[in-house]
Amino acid sequence: MRLDWISASAAALIIGSFSLVLGFLLNPLSQEQSIAQSLGDIDMATSQWLASAASLFFASVGMTLGVPALLSLLAPRFRRFALVAAGVFTFGTIGMSGYGFIMMFLRALALSDALVGGKVDDALKNAGLASFLGIWLGCFLLGLVLLAVGMLRVDSVPRWVPVLLLLFVLSQLLPDVGGDIGTVVQFLALAVAMTGAALAAHAAVVEHA
Repeated sequence: MRLDWISASAAALIIGSFSLVLGFLLNPLSQEQSIAQSLGDIDMATSQWLASAASLFFASVGMTLGVPALLSLLAPRFRRFALVAAGVFTFGTIGMSGYGFIMMFLRALALSDALVGGKVDDALKNAGLASFLGIWLGCFLLGLVLLAVGMLRVDSVPRWVPVLLLLFVLSQLLPDVGGDIGTVVQFLALAVAMTGAALAAHAAVVEHA
């Protein structure tokens, strides 16, 4: 892998991570409301839906392009483990664009009056859709855990980076704390951890240049 590609990948990882924060900061699907209630207010937040979905798409692209930078931190010593961790995490990052698409699809249906009240929440409990979302989120979180474990075994990454990653995963498995603000803080911690990993990858490139 070319060293200059790793620096570009690190930059993409940082951009993608903070795009993810922006996507959840703008997310109109409030934890304090049902999806049907959120869609009922869509006329007042049309641009918010679009901005959130677009941010999640850019997050998906940026974090997927950032995988080589993460891989470079682990591959020299733990190549097979690094490939597995990167593969699982990549599946999760690609799934973000699917989540953004679902948001845009719901927005289009709501604006065309094709959705009827509480039936929206029932439809989103469909086994197929729930399985898709569960696999996506599971791969994203499992990928973070694997990456964190790998980072704990190398000397090139500050210890606070994998610790923050593990704390983020733990926060997603616990009951909601702090509502929407708490969610944004959790994803901001993830972005900070990814920034630390990206800077470590770039520093390794500079060191070997």
